[in-house]
Amino acid sequence: MKHESYFNDFLRDHINLNPSRLDMLEKRVVTVTGLLEEKLEGYRKYSEQGSYAHKTIIKPVQDNDEFDADLLIFIRDDNFDPRRFHDYVDRIHKALKDDGNYRDKVDKKTRCVTIDYAGDFHLDLVPCIEYYDTHYICNHYICNRRDERYEKTDGDGYKDWLVEKSKTIGGNHFRKVVRLLKFLRDHKGNFSAKSILLTTLLGNLVSETDINSEDFSDVPTALKTLLNRLNDFLQRHENMPPVKNPVMSEENFDRHWDQAKYSNFRDKISTNNGRVNEAYSEGDHNRSVKKWRELFGEDFGELKNEPPSSGNANNTSPRRIVPPTVPATKPYADVQPPASTLNMIPYNATNMIQYSATEFQRVQKVFPDLHYESENNCITGKLKFKSRYQKKLRKNGKNSWAIEPCLSGSDCFNGCYEISISFGENPTGLPKVFETGGRIEKLAKEMGKPIIDLHVYPSDNSCCLGVYIPTSITLYDFIVGHVYPYFVWQAYFDKYRKVPPCGEHSHGESGIIEYLQDWYEYLQDIKKIGRNDPCFCGSGKKYKKCCLF
Repeated sequence: MKHESYFNDFLRDHINLNPSRLDMLEKRVVTVTGLLEEKLEGYRKYSEQGSYAHKTIIKPVQDNDEFDADLLIFIRDDNFDPRRFHDYVDRIHKALKDDGNYRDKVDKKTRCVTIDYAGDFHLDLVPCIEYYDTHYICNHYICNRRDERYEKTDGDGYKDWLVEKSKTIGGNHFRKVVRLLKFLRDHKGNFSAKSILLTTLLGNLVSETDINSEDFSDVPTALKTLLNRLNDFLQRHENMPPVKNPVMSEENFDRHWDQAKYSNFRDKISTNNGRVNEAYSEGDHNRSVKKWRELFGEDFGELKNEPPSSGNANNTSPRRIVPPTVPATKPYADVQPPASTLNMIPYNATNMIQYSATEFQRVQKVFPDLHYESENNCITGKLKFKSRYQKKLRKNGKNSWAIEPCLSGSDCFNGCYEISISFGENPTGLPKVFETGGRIEKLAKEMGKPIIDLHVYPSDNSCCLGVYIPTSITLYDFIVGHVYPYFVWQAYFDKYRKVPPCGEHSHGESGIIEYLQDWYEYLQDIKKIGRNDPCFCGSGKKYKKCCLF
């Protein structure tokens, strides 16, 4: 399913740059170019460049991260001297440095002067020299101070080329697809491609035959079409192909790539392309939304209420999880699910947890070092990850933190925990989780803290994953959605010896009730707890600071 309205909402709320920040950028541009017009000799005009000009700027990953915007500053110089590589950058720098408003904000780079509006954005001012040769042809050059040479440019020509590509497929669909792919690049961090490179690759896939084509009738269809075409192009080229400026063939946009980066990009686009096709063609609303969420995260779309799948509505007795009967030594990747693919455990009339071989295969794709032990009815092994916290503005207006995998960056941290997930008898019918490598216990001793402060129950050393009201929760949801975030919290706390930016996340609304005899009785009990009373989970914190949800 396409879910056009969900795409529009997701772009507006989570991808597009906030209108207030864009307005501020426009005001800053007017102010600084007004100063240059007054102070800079030979100033002619300015022109927006890059994502700013192409209208493909997206929100930074973190709310307080800076985005960047580029301006070409056209300078007319009839006394053009090919030896003065530094002169034009120096002139712009001096004009700004002499003004008290910019004295502490400006810096010289290889090709530009940067104004840093701390915590918001930085503006790159690139001098572009207009020079008429002996044939009265106007040439445009930018200055490379590092290599001491001039580089020919045609920024406005590229901008016009991209405008035509966007017009060809109608509306803003092209720009929105670029933003969606940039979101995947920045927020998943599993491939790298400069914006100009990514935009050019996509632009090259649009031709005049696409005018009025149904292949671009809306944003999700345009995304599917362009990603299909991009994947086809990449699969035809195992080795990195040249990607040239379409309006100036002597300029290569692939100069920041190498074969390793290209191969990784090729693989990731293939994976994402498959996910888009599956989500687009899925006819069930909720299954389609979940597939889109595999790409864009939990903020995408909304799930409709589902009736209970099975079980006796009057049966409130929790029952034991029974995984499929397969030899423990046989790889789960080879297991064929039984005819009844889900062994579901009724949970207090309406809630349940589901388990099947198919479910565990999904888990192993994320955590391949986890294995099922049939003799002990448990999952054991290593939970390995490299993750980071990412702040997002939720639709309900609250700031919350999401967790995402990452390859590199100062905010990435590693985790490797020996764990056991036991499906033994439990009052709730839900699994118990244990950290068996002793890492949390060791950390508690080093810090002189009781083990409960690190969210481990001292009675049996099981992990306290917090409070959650499960509705048709699957094994995959339980491990990836609850066990994994718990250990991400632990890894962050272990590395930095402080509570992660999400706060006491493992006692928050995304955990699991570990000791619940009867949900309805429990619901009545917690109504009696005051906000300032000690939390019932035993953490020693006030209820409002812990398990209140």
